[in-house]
Amino acid sequence: MRPGRLLRPAAVLAAGLALGACAGLGVRPPDQDPAGAPLKERALSPDLRSADAALASTPGAAGGAALYRLGLDRAAAGDWAGASALWAHEVSGTAGAGWSLLARYQIARADQKLGRVQEAFRGYESLAAAPAAPDGVAELSRQACLGMIGGLDAADAQALLGDASPAFAEPLRLRVLDLDLAAGDTAPVQKAVDAYLLAQPQGPYAAQYADLSRRLGAQAAVARVLGLVVPSGGPLAPFGALVEQGARLAVDEANAGIPPDKRVSLLVADEGVSPAAAAAAVAHLVEDGHVIGVLGPLSSDDAMALVPLLPALRTPVLSPSASRPDLAGVSPWFFRDTLAPETQAAAMADYAAAMKLTRVATLAPDNDYGLVMARAFAARLKALGGVVPAVVTFTPGINDFRVAMLALGGIDPGVEKDADQDEMRDQQEKVEAASNGIGAALKPPAEDSQGGLSSTAKVRLMVVDFGQDTACAALNAGRAFADRFARTLSRLHGVEVIGPQASLRYWTPLTTSAGALTPAQAAQAGQAAGADFVLVGKTATLPPDPVRWPNRGLYSLDAQLLDSLTGAVVAHRDFTWTQYQAPPSNTLGLQAVYMPAGAEDVVAAVPDMLFFDLNVPLLGSDQWDRPELRDHLAELEGDVFTTAYWGDSPDPGVRRFDAAYRAAYAAKPDVLAAQAYGAAALMARAILGGVSDREGLRSWLTGVSGYDGACGHFGFRQGQDADRRPALVGVRKGAFTLIQEP
Repeated sequence: MRPGRLLRPAAVLAAGLALGACAGLGVRPPDQDPAGAPLKERALSPDLRSADAALASTPGAAGGAALYRLGLDRAAAGDWAGASALWAHEVSGTAGAGWSLLARYQIARADQKLGRVQEAFRGYESLAAAPAAPDGVAELSRQACLGMIGGLDAADAQALLGDASPAFAEPLRLRVLDLDLAAGDTAPVQKAVDAYLLAQPQGPYAAQYADLSRRLGAQAAVARVLGLVVPSGGPLAPFGALVEQGARLAVDEANAGIPPDKRVSLLVADEGVSPAAAAAAVAHLVEDGHVIGVLGPLSSDDAMALVPLLPALRTPVLSPSASRPDLAGVSPWFFRDTLAPETQAAAMADYAAAMKLTRVATLAPDNDYGLVMARAFAARLKALGGVVPAVVTFTPGINDFRVAMLALGGIDPGVEKDADQDEMRDQQEKVEAASNGIGAALKPPAEDSQGGLSSTAKVRLMVVDFGQDTACAALNAGRAFADRFARTLSRLHGVEVIGPQASLRYWTPLTTSAGALTPAQAAQAGQAAGADFVLVGKTATLPPDPVRWPNRGLYSLDAQLLDSLTGAVVAHRDFTWTQYQAPPSNTLGLQAVYMPAGAEDVVAAVPDMLFFDLNVPLLGSDQWDRPELRDHLAELEGDVFTTAYWGDSPDPGVRRFDAAYRAAYAAKPDVLAAQAYGAAALMARAILGGVSDREGLRSWLTGVSGYDGACGHFGFRQGQDADRRPALVGVRKGAFTLIQEP
C-alpha cells in the first residue's frame, strides 16, 4: 500500500463515529479474532452500530473489529467513500494484523466500486502475496486482479504493467497486446508473441500467445499446400534436386489412399543464387501461393536472410539443410531437420571418452562451422575429464598443412636434413682450420746418421681411423672426421697420407680401440707404417645447450699430431661440433585429432600427418561424407566420423526410406534427400491429421517427439532444432562401417 492511500479526511471519519454514537450505546462483546469475519457489506442494527461506535476508539483488536464492521455497515448503505475512510483508520491504527489485512481488502473493493481502477488493482495485488491474510483473502485478491485485467483500458493496463509483480506481469502484458491488436497496431504484438513462443514454447501462457498469433494471421487464406524453396540453377542446383526428390517422395507417400480433394500439394519456387532472391521466393509462396508451411531454403545464408521476414509472414519454415550455428532458436517460426553442429561435436566427444581417448587436439577450418564444432567438442571432452592440448585452425582449401602439423606436435623431417647440411659445412670448415694448424708442424725430420725413418723430401702421415673411437662410432661420425682430415692434409705440399682404412693394419694389433691407443702405441704403429707422424682423435660428449642448439647434441674433438720417433705430441687442435637429434614424435602425446572439416581438406591433411610423424587417428564430422573421401580409405584406416544419415543403418525408418528412394529414383539417397523427406513427411502428416492454419502447424511442430524418420529417431530440441544422435561411421578394412557406440 502506498502511504497516501491510507489518508482520509478526518471529518469523514469523525462524522461516521458521531452518527454511530447518536444512536445510543449498545452492548457488544469484544471480537478479537478476524477469522470468519464477513467479507461482504452488511448493515448493522442500531444497537450494534452504537456498540461498535463505542468500541471503535478502543486500542487493539477490539477497536479494529469495530471499525471493520462499521465500514461494512457504511458500504451496505452505499457510502463506499465513508466506508473506505473507516477502514483506512483501522489500517493506520494499532489493530491486529488480521483486521488490518481485511480492511486493506475492503479498501481495494471500495476503490473498485468508486472507479479508482489502478488503486484497486494495486490494493488487491499487494494482498495476493500476503502470507497472513485470513479466510482466503490472498486468493480472493488474486482472482480480483485477474478479473480486473480483462476490463482494463489501454492506459490503465500500460500503467499497471510498469510496476506489476511477477504474478500479474504476463496477464497484463497479454491485455496490452490484445488491445494493441484490436487497435491495428500489429508490430509490437508480432514482436512480443514471437519472443515468448521462442523463449517458452511450452510456457504457462503459450496458449494465450498462440491465440494472439492465430488472430494476427486470421485474415490469411491458406491451402493444403506445402511450399518448397530450392535452387534450380547455379552451383547448388544438384543439391536442390536431391532435396526436391526427397520432399516429393514424402508427399506422394503421405497422399497414398487419400481422396484427391484432401491431398497435400507441393508448390516449388526457385531459391535463386542470393539471399535476397531466396527471401523473395518464400514471400511469394506465402502471400501468393497461400502455402501453410515452407520447406527450405537450402543455404544457411539464405535462411538467415529470411529470418527478419518471419514475424510478418507468420508461416512455419522447416529447412532440411541450413546448419549455421547462429540459426539455432532465431525465430519460433524457423525449424531445422538437420543436425546442429554442437550435437555432432558432443556425440564425437562422448565416443572419444568412451574409447579412452582423453588427449585429443582439434584441427578445424577457420569458418563458423569449424570453429563452433571445435569449441563444442573441446567443451564436452573437458567436461568428461579429457584434455585438449592444442586448438589449431587452418584456411579451408589449403594444400600445405606444415604449420598446422608442427602446432600439433609433429616433427618436420626437413629440419633434420637442413641441420645435417649445416653441420657438414660447419665440420668441414673446422677440419680445414685444424688441418692448417697441424700442417704447419708437418716438417721433414732431419736425416738421421743411423739411417732415420725418412730420407725423402716428403713427410709421411698416418691418420688413425677415428671411427674406432667409442664416442665417434656411436655417433657414426668418426670415420667421416678421419677421412676429412686425411683428404685435407693430403692436399698440403710435401705430405703423403696413409688413410684411416690403410692404418688399421698397423695399430689394431696393438689395441682394439682407437680410444685406448696410447702415445707409445701410436708411435710404434707409425714406425711400423714408415710414417713420420701419426694423427689421432679424441672425442667427448659435452652438456647440451638447448637455448643455442635446440634438439642438438654437443661434442668436442681433439686432434693430436704425434712424432712417430718419440711419441711426443707435436701439435693439436680441438673444436666443438653438433649433431641434430630429432625429438620424439607426437610431442604433445596426442591420442587423436578432431578434424570437423570438408572431405577435400581431410584428404590434403592426411599425407602431411604421416610426413610429420603424427600417427594418430582422426575424428571427423558429417562433411567427411563425400565421394572424394572414398578414394583415400586406405589412408584413413581406423578413423571415425559423425553423419546425420547413414543408409546402411539397421533403423527401420532408415531402411524404409532407403528402399523407397531407390525404387523411385534408381539411386542411392544421401543426407539431403533423407532430411528433406523427413521434413516434408512431418508437415504432410500434420496437415492430413487436421492442422488447418499456420499457427496450428507451428504449434504442432514444436511438439514433435519420438518420430521415426528417414534419419532415425527424431524430435525437435527446444521446439526448433532436430534432436537426434548422429550415426558414427568408421573406416575398417578399406570400407565404411557403421560403428555401434560403446
